[in-house]
Amino acid sequence: MAFAQECFGSVRASRPATPFLTGVSVLVLLALAGPVHAQTIGPSPPTITATINVTTGTTTVLGGTAVQTGLAVDATNVTGGSLVLDSLLGPAPGLIALQTLNGNALQAAGGTITVPSGNVSILTQGGHAALANGAASGITLNGVAITTTGTGAGLASIGGTIDATNVVINNTGTSTPNVSAGHGAVAESGGTVNLHAGTSIATGAFNAVGLGASGPGSRVIADALIPVSMNGRGAMGVYLHDGGQVTLLPGSTLNLNATSSIGVSVDNTTVAGAIGSGLTISLNASGVGGQAGSTGVAAFNNGTITLDNLTVTGPNAAAGAWARASGNITLTGRSVINISAEQNPTSYTLLTNNLVTSSGQVGSIFGVTSAIPISGLLAQGAGAVITSIGTTITVSTPNAAAGVDAGLAASST
Repeated sequence: MAFAQECFGSVRASRPATPFLTGVSVLVLLALAGPVHAQTIGPSPPTITATINVTTGTTTVLGGTAVQTGLAVDATNVTGGSLVLDSLLGPAPGLIALQTLNGNALQAAGGTITVPSGNVSILTQGGHAALANGAASGITLNGVAITTTGTGAGLASIGGTIDATNVVINNTGTSTPNVSAGHGAVAESGGTVNLHAGTSIATGAFNAVGLGASGPGSRVIADALIPVSMNGRGAMGVYLHDGGQVTLLPGSTLNLNATSSIGVSVDNTTVAGAIGSGLTISLNASGVGGQAGSTGVAAFNNGTITLDNLTVTGPNAAAGAWARASGNITLTGRSVINISAEQNPTSYTLLTNNLVTSSGQVGSIFGVTSAIPISGLLAQGAGAVITSIGTTITVSTPNAAAGVDAGLAASST
């Protein structure tokens, strides 16, 4: 740029321009016009307190930059062009930190966001950490630490695409008894979330969803073993809704560490193939009086799923597989179900239209259903079907229980 300014100055200081000099000046002006939309932001201080808006071109956030916005203000909003957060660039390479209060941190709504070099931290208090909203929206993350403390998801794709590598999602949020908070990774309205090596999900709120897919074409795809730890009561490791699909690698594990939780919920979805051979659902909580036990797999509202070599175990396991009205579950291979809870099983049904919306403050709402007895295989309600081939069931609870229970208008084979 210094060279361009020097040439431009020499033209202005010369005699009236000859055709040759006029040509030079035009060339220089064109060269100056080219990169006008490329800009950099940072480093801090000062802390950036306004939304970083990108509408065209490429904007780069340099290492050592801090962004902290006020109430209900997004940290970034990319409606066109590209935003790059590169911690290795700038005069002071280092951590890039984003913090919002009831706003989204990384929001792509027609453009793309890329974190290529890691060392980025995100803290949201009631907002999505990363939101790809719309078919032309994409977010690629490599090396991001995400902490969420309220409603909102770590990764939310509403019609867009998110690729996450080495992304650690930790939600510590609490919520009211009726509104869920702090989902992990959710695909909505045809969106896609791709989870790659080094990514993990932990949640702490009531009715949080670890991996969720809602709507036709919505997909969460794990091409590595993704640790999923659900630490809040009433959590759901996987929730499939209205045709959404979640794909896990064989040998995956879902850890549900609080009472009244569900490993996999299948709501008005036919799962294509097996969700992941050798899936282990660990229902690890100790029983608490007045709180329901947990369930391995639940299918309802025309939900259909096949699981191969499934394992359901843990002290809070009250039902291994539960087909509710119009639900269909098939277990194949050498599945193992160990039932030891003293409390009856529970299940949840999404009452809102979506798991997530573009506003991280809008939480999903679930209704609750309980059942008796404690069972390895439980089919209750009109059209409820469980087919089990080669499954080993062990029941070791002191309360009334059954290895297999088929209620009125249900069947189990």
